[in-house]
Amino acid sequence: RLAGSEEFIESLTHDAFIIQIPALREECKTELEQLLSLFDQRRAMPNDEHILEVDETAYPEKYRPLVRLLHRAVSNEEIRDVMDVEDEILRDFENLERHIDRQDGIIEKQGKTIEEQGKALGEKDKALEEQGKALEELRGQLQRLRAPK
Repeated sequence: RLAGSEEFIESLTHDAFIIQIPALREECKTELEQLLSLFDQRRAMPNDEHILEVDETAYPEKYRPLVRLLHRAVSNEEIRDVMDVEDEILRDFENLERHIDRQDGIIEKQGKTIEEQGKALGEKDKALEEQGKALEELRGQLQRLRAPK
């Protein structure tokens, strides 16, 4: 079980199994880490990030069916087309996210500007009020000076 909430996991829109390697027993870690090393992204081919360079003989016999299955998947044109479409969708989402972030920044700046303008207007109102009071005081003094003695 997760100790708290994890933003990435909460944002998933599909069911998933999340494996917390640090929470595994030591004997399980080694075997699982070996299996997960099949998906090490540092092995991605320079010309196609969908293909990982995996030497089947470097893994125990029990993992070889999985390695072969993965090799067949990347050689299947239909699956590769789906991966390409998924990449395009991800790029579109990333572009949209960048656009939203820029818009959020603009909105935040505009909010600060409006707040500053509101403060400036408040200060001007206060200054006008003080000028009005000073003007009234001067009128009072002027009336006292004009009053017959």
